[in-house]
Amino acid sequence: MRDFLVSILFKGISLFVCIHALTPIARSADYLPFGLFPRIEGGSVVPDPGTLGEEVQNLGTKVKDTVKTFASYRDTTCFGDPCLFQAFPLMYSIQDSGFFGGFRAKLTNISAREPYLYSLETGVVRSDTQQWNSFLSLDVPAVKYIPFRPRVKMKSFYLRTTESRWYGTGKDYDVIITDEAKNYRYSATELGINSSIIFPLFQVSKQKVNLFGTFSSIKHNTRAFSDVSQSKLFLDQPRGFNGGISSRLGFGILLDSRDREELSRVGWALEIAAEYSSPPVGQYDFRRFTVIDRRYVSKGRWTLANRLTLDGITGQAPFWELSSIGGIDPILDLSQSQILRGFPNGRFHETFKIINSAELRLEFAPVRIFGLHTQFFPTLLGVDLGRISDQSAAGVSSGLKILFNRNLLVQIYVASSRDDKNINFSFGQDY
Repeated sequence: MRDFLVSILFKGISLFVCIHALTPIARSADYLPFGLFPRIEGGSVVPDPGTLGEEVQNLGTKVKDTVKTFASYRDTTCFGDPCLFQAFPLMYSIQDSGFFGGFRAKLTNISAREPYLYSLETGVVRSDTQQWNSFLSLDVPAVKYIPFRPRVKMKSFYLRTTESRWYGTGKDYDVIITDEAKNYRYSATELGINSSIIFPLFQVSKQKVNLFGTFSSIKHNTRAFSDVSQSKLFLDQPRGFNGGISSRLGFGILLDSRDREELSRVGWALEIAAEYSSPPVGQYDFRRFTVIDRRYVSKGRWTLANRLTLDGITGQAPFWELSSIGGIDPILDLSQSQILRGFPNGRFHETFKIINSAELRLEFAPVRIFGLHTQFFPTLLGVDLGRISDQSAAGVSSGLKILFNRNLLVQIYVASSRDDKNINFSFGQDY
């Protein structure tokens, strides 16, 4: 309980720092609808204090003026174009693992409107136990000088962790989880890339028809967290338990009538993908099929969002592929993800998955926080129901989503299932 409360405290501090550290620096009325603040050329002139009370008061005035000064500067550019830059630190702790610190940053070139020209996002987190979690992603919504102006998305990542879990698969799954650090935990290193290219074909009414191609590759290495004889991964020896490389090529179709990609309020989207893996591109020979159906219904400020996910793998897939979901934006570990909250990471490694994720959220009117266009979306109730091969999964959650400058979505939620209770701090929306 103590470590759970400490984790909540640190994640709450990160959210507080996030709100205060985000600094908009672009001139776009689309992203900053409250307009521009007049530039502040200097701070307030404060007479020399004569007492301690006046000193404290003057110090508060200087801090306030400094915040206003930074909030007023909207004229910074990147490579000669107006850009929106957002960055903030991250802090949290994990029981028996260490204290983690790092940052998250996003740069969006808004010289183009609807859509933006491109965005770059990165994050680096390191622990005092020498663990790493880092990524770099690029999103170009409409590539110029190419027919159909396709969308390109790329994400590379590097992970070195002692927090990986293997509980087994199928009938070998351990129902009663005890002393997991000793029996189920192992160390892992992952280096990978996910990429997709989406070609818009035509539009009928509000329905957009797109074709897409994908490529993903992961190099996965494992080693024992403690004594090999006490690690279930090395006792079970699933395919790929000693590491390897899995790569896959895919293609599919995307039908989309959503009003917007994140925090959609109306419309629906259907994504159908097929992926193929075979040597010599990777070491393993398998096929993956993924179908994702997203639907949104709104009334007033209320929105009911629903995502139905089907994912199946046939062939000789390594164990780390069995925990993931394919498609345009792959999910590497569905446990504790936004579509199956409340479960410990690594909980499910199975060949077939059908998961229905629904949430009821409320939208508040935008407010200005230090000049930031900020919207709050309380998620009153989220329900996740799944059938993972022969196992059932059910979880509930509740939380808060915060959208900064109509560009960066942050969410914090508390989730519960029969296997675990946790609090998570995440970015973006998998719905």
